[in-house]
Amino acid sequence: MKEKFTSSTQYGDIKGNVTIDGHGNPNLHDFAEKYGIDTKKYFPIAIDIYRGISHESIYIIAVETDLFGSGTNYSNIPDYLQNDTDAFVKKIELKDATIEDYLKECKRFNLVASSIPELINLEIDIRA
Repeated sequence: MKEKFTSSTQYGDIKGNVTIDGHGNPNLHDFAEKYGIDTKKYFPIAIDIYRGISHESIYIIAVETDLFGSGTNYSNIPDYLQNDTDAFVKKIELKDATIEDYLKECKRFNLVASSIPELINLEIDIRA
């Protein structure tokens, strides 16, 4: 079943975006490997972090490398996922990882959200 590749909560009262800098390399791969994902079999393409009142979950979204063959250009993944009728991603839970564990791996982490979602990406004068 296809679903929109975006974040969501039950009500979605506040929406926004997030930007993350690694430490000079793609830290998603290293983080996945650290928590037991076989990165030779699964190529990490995204992270899904959820926190509710009573629990938190961290998932790595990955594509199976054997679906691409050797010498594949992974920049073609969006085309593959959009156009190949058999394309899918795996959502793998990192049961032992916490949100804090992931944030420690980030060089910079910025989340901006608003109850007025039309503000996101709007150029406005923001003063301290």
